[in-house]
Amino acid sequence: MPEAQELAGTGEPQASPDREQAVDLLVLGGGPGGYAAAIRAAQLGLSVVLVEKDRLGGVCLNRGCIPTKAMARSAHLWRLLNRAAEFGVAADNVRLDFARVMARQREVTATLVGGLGQLMVANRVRVVRGEGQVRADGTVQVAGEGLFRPRRLILATGSLASRLPIPGMELPGVVDSDGILQAQSLPARLVVIGGGIVGCEFASIFAAFGSRVTVLELLPGLLPMADAELGRRLAQSLRRAGVEVRTGVRVEAVQAVAGTGEDGPWGPPKRVLYRDGTGAAGSAEGEAVLVAVGRRPSFSGFDPDGLGIQAVQGGLKVDGFLQ
Repeated sequence: MPEAQELAGTGEPQASPDREQAVDLLVLGGGPGGYAAAIRAAQLGLSVVLVEKDRLGGVCLNRGCIPTKAMARSAHLWRLLNRAAEFGVAADNVRLDFARVMARQREVTATLVGGLGQLMVANRVRVVRGEGQVRADGTVQVAGEGLFRPRRLILATGSLASRLPIPGMELPGVVDSDGILQAQSLPARLVVIGGGIVGCEFASIFAAFGSRVTVLELLPGLLPMADAELGRRLAQSLRRAGVEVRTGVRVEAVQAVAGTGEDGPWGPPKRVLYRDGTGAAGSAEGEAVLVAVGRRPSFSGFDPDGLGIQAVQGGLKVDGFLQ
């Protein structure tokens, strides 16, 4: 095999994976931060390699904003169809096909991921599939693709869903936002732990589809990172939609409910135990439990200490130029 070969779709030579490859810029992570930076750098004339171990688009495109908005669109249409008679429209025998809802959100995502791939080609960004490991000397090793020596490196490894350090997180049917997007069936009852943006969005969607939803939030109001009035208005809206909202409660454990018969597609029914601000115990039950208590930085592919980078709460310490 020749030492250099054409990189499909770009017309640029691709070095043999067993030798060190020099590049102007390497971007570690192909989410919105990474791919946008890669495209702009390539437009400015740099040779750019983008390393991504999963699909292009990151959390936002694959497991966040885009699939949830596709589901929200289906939920909105379902609400309208159920109120069609109010508008003088006869919509008889309308039914919800939850499997099709989930299939559509995957199709929407796949279409956008494919378009993003074409955008990389059009801008001559070389996409390398695999998990990159940043070494102490600044080189980046990618399994099966070789060693890269970039003049500049952008860390864009994104975030991961946080988990609660409480008993029961390992039970089947206890999922994070990634897991609930893989749902094969609609839970009759859903308990959402966390009243932030992610938790409230899924609560609204699943309530529209007919699930009985309970939201449990540690702080006094929903959307604790936003204006308090927004949280109050949202709580009112969710309650009108049939969602039970309980704020100021601390979740302590999730338990499987014994003696309830055969497990369903979400595993055994679950009971979420909590205490309110006075110390009084309470519980909420559901077939599925969504843990939506925020996200934490992902340092996948690099060790901040080993690179002399200071890790702080919420990410990496940077200067005024994000360096």
